[in-house]
Amino acid sequence: MKHWQRDVARALSVVTVCVLALLQASETPAFREIERSPAIVTDNARDPDFYNDFMRITFVPSSVEVRTPSRPNAVRAFFGSTRFYDPPIPVDAIAEFNGFSASASLDLIAMTCRPRTPTADARYATWPNLARMIVADLGTHGYHCPPPAAADSSNAAYCLATQYQDAPAQPVINTLIAALQFGQQLFALNNGNWLYDNYGIDYNHSGLGMVVRGPSVPLTAAEALEQSVVPEYLLRNVNLASANCRCIRVPSYPGRDEHLLPPKFVWANGDLDDEGRCVSVVSRLPEGPHR
Repeated sequence: MKHWQRDVARALSVVTVCVLALLQASETPAFREIERSPAIVTDNARDPDFYNDFMRITFVPSSVEVRTPSRPNAVRAFFGSTRFYDPPIPVDAIAEFNGFSASASLDLIAMTCRPRTPTADARYATWPNLARMIVADLGTHGYHCPPPAAADSSNAAYCLATQYQDAPAQPVINTLIAALQFGQQLFALNNGNWLYDNYGIDYNHSGLGMVVRGPSVPLTAAEALEQSVVPEYLLRNVNLASANCRCIRVPSYPGRDEHLLPPKFVWANGDLDDEGRCVSVVSRLPEGPHR
């Protein structure tokens, strides 16, 4: 064996030993306890590639087919981290943490997605990241900046996104102000309808990466900050199959929204048809302790 071949063999042996050591360490109780720490979970959740496991719920009439996370004409859709719903919590609690109320009379659509490719392009939902998303999502539309007088809101949004600069600053409040002002400019487009129609962003969205809990109502700054709990992400609104999603549909029944919705239950029971439609109907969710 040549010298270089021996060196390569030794290097591969070292890598193999390190990988096996890491796998063995990950099975130890101490490692698992660290990995379950809320601080570690929250820190890791800032990187959508770390867990790569997302959950979304919505409510639709029984006549509406679901084959994309959001409305067919939307560009992206909001998801939460499944890590924040395990151990499982009730449907109405998930809805509240995601900034809306459960609709007991409509079908519940619950999906978990584990994208295997960049197709879904999951990104942490902050104003600086939204600027990058808008440039990526609209960059092939041939828009010009500054926007022509007759340009639509999408052209204006694209120009705002290309102009935004996320420059480092101290005190840090200054750089946050710049990010919030960028969001404020986007809300001014078509009275906020452009943001909602394309990205599902309503007036309750802070752009700080955490969902503001509860329905969209006027809040003080103190209330908005205190109610920011669960990290949120924006994924491209592609076919469910393309984002490696599994989905269940749960028709209305008494007490449904007080029952538990485990992410693993959705993954185990959710199926799609050949066109990527959510077709798995679940008649009843697991019941948890009475509240």
